[in-house]
Amino acid sequence: MPAAFDPVEIPLGASEEETKTLITALCTRVLPGWAEVNLEELTLTPITGGISNLLVKVTPTQHAGLQPVAVKVFGNKTELLIDRQKELQQLHKLNSCGFGAEVLLFCMCGVVTLCYMRICMVMFIYINTHSVAVQVVGEFANGRIEAFLTAKTLKPEEMSHPKFVPRIAALLRKLHSVPTDGKPVLWPTIMEWFEMAKALEFEDLSKQAKFAGIDFASQEREILELKAICDRVPTEVVFSHNDLLSGNILIVREPDTPEENSEGTMQFIDYEYSDCGYRGFDLGNHFNEYAGFECDYSRYPDTAAQWTFFRHYLSADKPPEVSAPTEDELSRLEAETNVFALASHVYWGVWSLIQARYSPIDFDYLEYSGTRWAEYFRRKPEFVAKAKHVFGIE
Repeated sequence: MPAAFDPVEIPLGASEEETKTLITALCTRVLPGWAEVNLEELTLTPITGGISNLLVKVTPTQHAGLQPVAVKVFGNKTELLIDRQKELQQLHKLNSCGFGAEVLLFCMCGVVTLCYMRICMVMFIYINTHSVAVQVVGEFANGRIEAFLTAKTLKPEEMSHPKFVPRIAALLRKLHSVPTDGKPVLWPTIMEWFEMAKALEFEDLSKQAKFAGIDFASQEREILELKAICDRVPTEVVFSHNDLLSGNILIVREPDTPEENSEGTMQFIDYEYSDCGYRGFDLGNHFNEYAGFECDYSRYPDTAAQWTFFRHYLSADKPPEVSAPTEDELSRLEAETNVFALASHVYWGVWSLIQARYSPIDFDYLEYSGTRWAEYFRRKPEFVAKAKHVFGIE
């Protein structure tokens, strides 16, 4: 069935009342069975947790048989960072492989969706026949509509918990087996964003003053130096999630089960930044996200914790009789992951500058960028030295 399309655009900076009116009108206009629902019979509940998009749960309170949906409105100017048409194509491909969220309506300027993005947390998917995720079925002008899923999102400190590590590792290995073509886009993306960031100007004088203190020439040298090292690290080219933070990992639960129930099906969501990429980057980025938005990098996993994750990851698609990974394999994967974790800091450090200019979300993106670069410099000597030693890089 062709995806439904509606040309409406929901301004991210609109008043609460205007936003509610636009969203409810959209749902009653485009969703099957909703035409007779009065606006006052709909309950809108914000879904929080991200730092760039708007996500709202819409519940028809008086109509039996109608299920809640989630409406996601893309952040301002996020089209500078995300190719929305490509995102939709990626979601279709992921759906066919058992990943992704069911999109009931997708608009190129916003989304009613069930995806917790770095930009906005989504809880709006249902499980498909693979029992992993959902199908894409519709679109609209600056957002996307998906079916609401009752689920628990992990907290940053839970990602390293022994009951979740094996499941995350196995599911990530499965995602990395999704067919991909073309070339990895990591470094072209970083450089495109970097050139964009250098040209930014801020109306806010305090932000402009802070932005003026950034040494872009030094940052560019660091990016090119790191790329040269990573290019010599033997890493697999995979379909990479690229944003596997805690809020993008769901534990689906039955509606009547406790909110903290951890026994349901695990799903990854928010594939906005997903593309052909490097295994090491996806692993290193995931480990960086143990820190959460509060950037507590003391949570970054040590060697023992990384090797535990890697054993589950490397064994996930192997029959039981296959030998466990050797220490040499684990050591090499650790070195690969850690040097690409530096690239993760660069990626989000540059991304944050563009968000600082355009996002209306109340979040200090300039401070966040500085924090990511600070952690890059703190871990660079150790991670680069290990990569050079393990892979014989001069």
